[in-house]
Amino acid sequence: MRNLYLKLSLQSMKKNRAMFVPYILFGAVMFALLYVVGALAQDSYVASIEGGSNLQEILILGNPIIAISSVIFIAYISSFVLKRQKKEFGLYRILGMERKHLVRVVIIENVLAAIASILIGIVIGVSLEKVAQLSLLKIMNKEADMGFEISTIQLISDILIFSVVYCIIILKNIKDIVFSSALDYMNESRTGEKRPKANWVGAILGLLFTGTGYVMSMKCENSAGALNIFFFAVILVIIGTYFLFISASVGFLQIMKSNKKYYYKINNFISISGMTYRMKRNGAGLASICILSTMVLVIMSSATTLYTSMYDVLDEQFPYDFSIALQMPADATMSGDEFVTSYMEDNGIEVGDVKSYRTTDALSLINENGYIDPIVGYDPNAYVVTIVSLDDYNMFNDSSIELGDNQVGLYSLDIKEDLEQVSFTGDNAFEVVNLDSDSKMIKGDTLTVCSGYVTLVFENPEDIVRVQNSILASREDGSNPFSNNYDACVFYALDSSSEPKTQRDFSDRVFNSRMANPEGYNAPCTIALAGGSQSALLFDITSRASFEFSYLGVFDGLFFLGILLCTAFIVITVLIMYFKQLLEGYEDAGNYLIMRKVGLDVKTIKKTVFTQIVTVFFLPLIVAGIHNAFAYPMISNLLKTFGISDTSKFFYVLVASIVIFAIAYGIIFFFTGRKYYRIVRESAEGSEASL
Repeated sequence: MRNLYLKLSLQSMKKNRAMFVPYILFGAVMFALLYVVGALAQDSYVASIEGGSNLQEILILGNPIIAISSVIFIAYISSFVLKRQKKEFGLYRILGMERKHLVRVVIIENVLAAIASILIGIVIGVSLEKVAQLSLLKIMNKEADMGFEISTIQLISDILIFSVVYCIIILKNIKDIVFSSALDYMNESRTGEKRPKANWVGAILGLLFTGTGYVMSMKCENSAGALNIFFFAVILVIIGTYFLFISASVGFLQIMKSNKKYYYKINNFISISGMTYRMKRNGAGLASICILSTMVLVIMSSATTLYTSMYDVLDEQFPYDFSIALQMPADATMSGDEFVTSYMEDNGIEVGDVKSYRTTDALSLINENGYIDPIVGYDPNAYVVTIVSLDDYNMFNDSSIELGDNQVGLYSLDIKEDLEQVSFTGDNAFEVVNLDSDSKMIKGDTLTVCSGYVTLVFENPEDIVRVQNSILASREDGSNPFSNNYDACVFYALDSSSEPKTQRDFSDRVFNSRMANPEGYNAPCTIALAGGSQSALLFDITSRASFEFSYLGVFDGLFFLGILLCTAFIVITVLIMYFKQLLEGYEDAGNYLIMRKVGLDVKTIKKTVFTQIVTVFFLPLIVAGIHNAFAYPMISNLLKTFGISDTSKFFYVLVASIVIFAIAYGIIFFFTGRKYYRIVRESAEGSEASL
């Protein structure tokens, strides 16, 4: 008896190989992607390279995303396979098979599909992991690893995950069989052919959810706000999209039907009627394609922008290799420039020209009238305000900006209002002169989740001291919101020809000594030259090489993870489109014969059917483009979290991504559409005409 069930299962899989082969390959590809991400996150060679540990932390985030996507979409695609088999199962029931017999057949089919998917996935995953590792090392400009290792732990983990996935699918299919009758199976081919009715409540909810998500994105003005509402807005748009495709689309077509003059024309009559039924039975699938397309575009454009902007961000934050904040004692026997040069050389760092300047910054709230209130602690609505003198600004920018009495230069890409003046506690207001470029001093690791960044340039350094002192005097609790006292601390910017690793090692030594400071890391500490001939008070030191070490690893990891996620979502999109076209072909084969019998010519039928198919399958792409257009403000602000202040590049990358994806989408539609026409044509071969 067991051999009979196995034989029936194999016969059914062979008969429906157009469904089972893509289904098995899809599971294999998702298994392979899950293995690749997990194996790279544990790869010993990747961990050993510079920035590798940070990159692996990013890759670990991809595992649950791919695992959850696998559960959802393998189960979703299995429903297409089961739907195609239901008429066959109905025939088995009529011939005397009981539900328990069908359950055994379905279990065997799914076990065979699971084993095939996992085995093929292991082969693809192990092979692809090495290719992915070499590609990742190429992206990071690191030396290739010629060794080969298989992550046994990751393989076992992935096999367990996919075993659970297929167990869930088996239980779902068993439920469908147990609660369906033989008549339900035989009538499955006509499911959804009842006259569709518009669900106006669903349509209104779709517009409400989607519109709310759009408004939240459009009103997002800073990176802090974007982080707070991003996931909530995404969930609203996803829910709204499903409502729109399932309910609003049918409602819109019903409105078109109510226009009698338009509706009762042969082309319009057939197109609108056919579209109504298609949207009714395909709404959820088309919404899934739309959401996946949106995710591909968002990931593709944002990851590409991050990757291509990482050195721009580094150059903006670190125009020099080092910045050292010092306070020389009053009885110093040498200048600060000489001390810095000697101190760096004592520590094995080759030093070029040294530039000295003064600056301070504070996290500050700024209202619409230009009142600046430095704060202690954190507020997502605050700005990082950096204050410099005009002489230092002109020296670093190689400019000749002039300011008049009681004027202050202001540069910011983040303040939306055109401020005419700025003012501080206990001080007069300053007239604002807008500047075209930021100060090219080292900003260091100032990537803060805040409303943005502001640079203020004062003509007279004494004004800076007066403003800072008046703010400090107004603090009853004695708190100090500034990073340093402007008049006490001098910054020294310099480049070095030493190897990046040498620079990082020096920076790490200073970091460790500051961590050991009994008064705390942020407290100033004393440093001295070799032999103790001169000492100084160190407030801070920033190193481009140290920041680049961790920063580029994060960006490379995000870019590579973006490539893998885009691959996963594109594969899912292709499979959903393929199965949709397949089922549409089987559904339309009978409808084609009916239209021929009522006297419609082949040309008219082909034209109307083609119009419907193109409209149905390109509608998700159009809506995905609209979603991305409204998501642009929010994603732009999220990119600012990574230091990308000018997001104009993201706009061009997004447009290019939409164009490239649209072309790829069209190619996918063309090849999956060929399967649709083949099914209709073969089903119609017995009639007097064919497609």
